[in-house]
Amino acid sequence: MFIVQPVRLPEYQKELAEQLGGKMHDGAFAFCATEMEDDLTTVKYPIAVCQFTFTTEKAVIKSLDIRSGSEKDEAVTILVRTVMNWVYRADVPFIEFDEGAADEEYIKSVSFCRNAEGRYSIDLKLFYKSPCHYGK
Repeated sequence: MFIVQPVRLPEYQKELAEQLGGKMHDGAFAFCATEMEDDLTTVKYPIAVCQFTFTTEKAVIKSLDIRSGSEKDEAVTILVRTVMNWVYRADVPFIEFDEGAADEEYIKSVSFCRNAEGRYSIDLKLFYKSPCHYGK
C-alpha cells in the first residue's frame, strides 16, 4: 500500500529527491508518495516526490522525481492530483510544470496543456469544474 503526504522536513525532502535521482529545490514545498510496510508506519521505499512553489497567481511544479520503473504507477498520478488539489484549496488559480520538471508525455497524460506562453499548465478552476472534460 502507498501513502501520499506532505514532506514537512527539508532534510527529508532533500533525502527523497536525492534517492530518486533529483535535487532539493530550496524554498519549495513537497509532497511524496511512498510504499509502506504492512504496519503503515514504516516506509519500504519512496515512489515519487513532487516539489513546487506557489504565489497567489500560480503554482509551479519544480520537479517530479519518480523511482525507476514506477513512471506509470497510479501513486504518481495521485501525487500530482494531490498537489493540484492542495494549491487549488489555497485559492491558487493556475498550476504549471517548470521546463524539464518531468517527462513531457507524462505531463500531458495528467491533463496539462501548453498555454499561450508555451508552458504546460492547468486552469484549476476550470479543471475542478469538470475534470473529465478539461483540455478536450
